[in-house]
Amino acid sequence: MKKLTAILLTVLMLLSALAVFSACGEEKVEVEPGPLGRYTPAVRVTYTLPFIGGYEASALDKMGYSVDETPWTEQIKNDLGVKLINEWAVTDNSAYLAKLVSSITIGRIPDIVNLLYGEDYAYAYAKSLHENDLTLDITSLIDEYASDKLKESIEVAGDEIFYPATFDGGIYAMPQITLGAAARETVWWIRKDWLDAVGKKAPTDWDSLVDVLTAFRNSDPDGNGEEDTYGLATALNSEHYDRMLFGSLGAYPYMWRDDGRGNLVYGSVQPEMKQALAKIADLYARGLIYEDLTGMSYTAFMDNKAGMIRGTTLYIKAFENLCKREGVEFLPLKAFSLTEKNGIAVLQGDSNAFRFWVVAKTCKYPEVLIKLFNHYIETAEAAKEDEELYNKLFTDVAGLSPVTTSWLKSDGSMGNNDLIEAIEQRDNSSLRTASDRMLYDNVLKYLDGGDRAFYSDYLVYGKGGSNEAFYTYDFDDNFTVNKYCYSKTLTMIDKEAALHALEYEYFAGIITGEKTVDEFDIFVTEWKKQGGDQITAEVNEWYHSVNA
Repeated sequence: MKKLTAILLTVLMLLSALAVFSACGEEKVEVEPGPLGRYTPAVRVTYTLPFIGGYEASALDKMGYSVDETPWTEQIKNDLGVKLINEWAVTDNSAYLAKLVSSITIGRIPDIVNLLYGEDYAYAYAKSLHENDLTLDITSLIDEYASDKLKESIEVAGDEIFYPATFDGGIYAMPQITLGAAARETVWWIRKDWLDAVGKKAPTDWDSLVDVLTAFRNSDPDGNGEEDTYGLATALNSEHYDRMLFGSLGAYPYMWRDDGRGNLVYGSVQPEMKQALAKIADLYARGLIYEDLTGMSYTAFMDNKAGMIRGTTLYIKAFENLCKREGVEFLPLKAFSLTEKNGIAVLQGDSNAFRFWVVAKTCKYPEVLIKLFNHYIETAEAAKEDEELYNKLFTDVAGLSPVTTSWLKSDGSMGNNDLIEAIEQRDNSSLRTASDRMLYDNVLKYLDGGDRAFYSDYLVYGKGGSNEAFYTYDFDDNFTVNKYCYSKTLTMIDKEAALHALEYEYFAGIITGEKTVDEFDIFVTEWKKQGGDQITAEVNEWYHSVNA
């Protein structure tokens, strides 16, 4: 008995010694307070990064970096005290997704995982990771660690950015917040030389628009003596509607909107859609719209046959050959309402979420994900004033940042007017990036030297250009985004293609005069009966779950 007691005492002493040794050997990590609080000593966090390869790899070779040691990981370690370890060194999407599927299967993922682009990926993989109990609800992390700028971005972008990864009342992925409006059609491009030729001013409402388009059609704006011009080049085909034209008329096809009572309704079957179709049909009947609606609007504008077209801020760059012609002048107009006097159009926009990141339940420092977003915003802002920092992180190796996001400001802007002011003052000393200085030079080549090769740069970046119109647009109040951002419901999979075909049949028929406007009511009845009502029920079941 005494012998057994002695053995047990020896074992306990050994265990105690090991515990002391372990405690002494593990360094205590101190964390500075705040959204960019630094860890000392540096903590190790594993992550994933798609798209290692191509120009980034060659740039890394030249700079003496590797996949595990990049300018971004170096900057993050210095600033945050976080040593990032890339667990999946892959060169294409297929290999990356194979890694993701394999990790879900074995039940172990890196600390931070990029779910690639788009809401469909986010929903499918975020849901699978959540159902396998691999990811963390980050709601409290956002509340506690997001910087003021990140929180402002979230507020401007809207709660729907989290919908694709909202399960059981929790948020299970952080989105790249982006200005979906950057890819939206927000500018009417109109021929200023045609306006001058017919003695009209730029339109600002429905009546003046009809007046201008009528003049473009009937008053020979191109001066060739023939009645061969049209007012508006637009498109309506089975895959694309002119969202800007419909939005300017207060109608929103192909999208789900909140009705103000907490339910989603499908824009294409709402009363305002009937009213918009009636107005567009009237333009078509008068010959004011280019007659081929199946996607030829681009060609009509490029071939000098139409005087007005909708587009993005950069859309004019697609018409370089036309821009280079002497005498051709354009005017970018900020989207205006066609339903009220002096109103701003509320346009249909894209989601403000682009891709998503999840954090593993096993991650020792899960707040690092939110800090990386804070850090990216601050670094991007600093790089605007620091050319060395910009060249280090935002040129060849920009794609190697572990996360990316934007700072969406509550005043409706996401940038500044430095370039416009520099051009106006003929002083580029405030411009910190090579790209801005190049654009500055290009615009002055047109303004001061008359070089038509750079006229399109002036139209976009100069005073009164499309960028200025875009940045003064009130993104928060004047864009409406699709509130349904999940995968297709069961009825959608079965019925949606047929319903879209039905929609196109009626809408195209109404606009071209083959059907009466009142037949819109028949379309709505058929849409509901052929699966629309069931889809609406399924969509709202999901919508209520994420807003519970």
